[in-house]
Amino acid sequence: MEVSLVLSASPGRLMGAFNARLAEGAWGDLPMPMLSNPRVRFWFTERGWRAYGLRVAAGARASGRTFRVIRRKNPSESLVVYRDDWQVALLPDRD
Repeated sequence: MEVSLVLSASPGRLMGAFNARLAEGAWGDLPMPMLSNPRVRFWFTERGWRAYGLRVAAGARASGRTFRVIRRKNPSESLVVYRDDWQVALLPDRD
C-alpha cells in the first residue's frame, strides 16, 4: 500500500509535502531521483510512511496546516516509474 500526504498551502490549493516546504529536516536521507516526467507523483511505501511520513504529518499538524492522507493499495505496475524501499513514483490513472 502506498500513502501520500497532500497539503493545503493556502485555501483551495493542494500540493505535496515536499513542495509545501513542510518539515524540511524530516526528509533526511530519503533518495531523490531526478525524473523528467512532470505528471509523476511520489507516494510513501508503508515503510517510508513510518520512517518519513509520520514526521511530515506531525510537522503539518504542528504548523496548523490543513492536510489529507491518501492511501492507495497496489497500483498497477504499468503506472510505476520509480520504486525504492521508502517511496514509489506513479503516473496518474488514465481515468
